[in-house]
Amino acid sequence: MKIRQVDDQEGRRTFVMVCEVGDDPVESLTAAAKRFDLRAATLSGIGAFSAVTLGFFDHARRDYRRRVIREQVEVVSLLGNVALDGGEPRVHAHVVVGRSDGGALGGHLLGGSVDPTLEVTLVRVQTGDVAFDNVVSMGDRDESAWGISHATSVDRLMNSAFRQVVTQIVEQVAAKMALHPRDVHVRFALVTR
Repeated sequence: MKIRQVDDQEGRRTFVMVCEVGDDPVESLTAAAKRFDLRAATLSGIGAFSAVTLGFFDHARRDYRRRVIREQVEVVSLLGNVALDGGEPRVHAHVVVGRSDGGALGGHLLGGSVDPTLEVTLVRVQTGDVAFDNVVSMGDRDESAWGISHATSVDRLMNSAFRQVVTQIVEQVAAKMALHPRDVHVRFALVTR
């Protein structure tokens, strides 16, 4: 894995990471976050895997249902973030991969093997710490609407990069549940210091 900083504007540092054949994308992203002290960042990427492990969060089990794909696939979309969890950087990424027959699979990116490359852009969120507390809950359909509640701590909630990630999450959740984005409720808990 190679990484270098390509921009720094008013505290928003941008990095480009290129993974090589055999690199695990989650391990590489975590190593990059530690190396450059990325406490809060957004990420996006493209590339390919020779194998990838996708996860679907099973709320009842409070764990991921894993699906291992052992074939060459293209990374059609890779979106996510880096945040602190227990003081350590944690990568939370979703990926859509395309098969040679045109089919697509997606879910949480839990691991994989890059082949031939994976190119990821990381943008450090300006002066903010995002902390996961693993709270994700689905409301009852009979109540007002499906609600997604994710408790997050952010010094500057209105940061444009953070807003962009929230918008992407709402759109993905709405599409997955066949809802209009206005029917998806995302609640963030703002904690000031």
